[in-house]
Amino acid sequence: MRHALEAHERRLKQPISLFAVATLANPLSWLRSSLRNRIALGVAALVVGTTVAVVSTSLYFVRASMKASIAEEQFARITAIADAIDQKFISRRVLLKSFSDGLAAHKPADDAALQAFLVRHVSLKVFFDNISIVDMRGELVATYNNPALIGRVNVAGREYFSDTVRTSKGVIS
Repeated sequence: MRHALEAHERRLKQPISLFAVATLANPLSWLRSSLRNRIALGVAALVVGTTVAVVSTSLYFVRASMKASIAEEQFARITAIADAIDQKFISRRVLLKSFSDGLAAHKPADDAALQAFLVRHVSLKVFFDNISIVDMRGELVATYNNPALIGRVNVAGREYFSDTVRTSKGVIS
């Protein structure tokens, strides 16, 4: 330990060079000493500035192209979803049309026979929550889910029923 302390004292007694004093007083003073140092610093600053500019420009264009790419992908997905929904509506309309054609060909004699005909078509339950059949006066004559409502519900005053009777086209609601 004593040797380390003596070595430290010797270093403190050594004279400090003029360059070391100038550096301690003004850390950037060594730059003024040589044209070569100033040119090197200028070139380094130019390289860093150019690199920052190139990277910033590249990132700007990448961001712009990514936004366009994401927008195109979102539009394609929304279009595919809309097409799938349209296909589901079309398939349900076709199913209802074939059911109504079968109903017209079967011609059930009364409301009980109509209810039995409806219940036999289990495939309708896969596509619809409920199927109800009303007569031209709006009286419920057959329903899939709750047959107890038959004869107790009248939909004549509802807009969708009026539209269906007026246009002779079914409504999916």
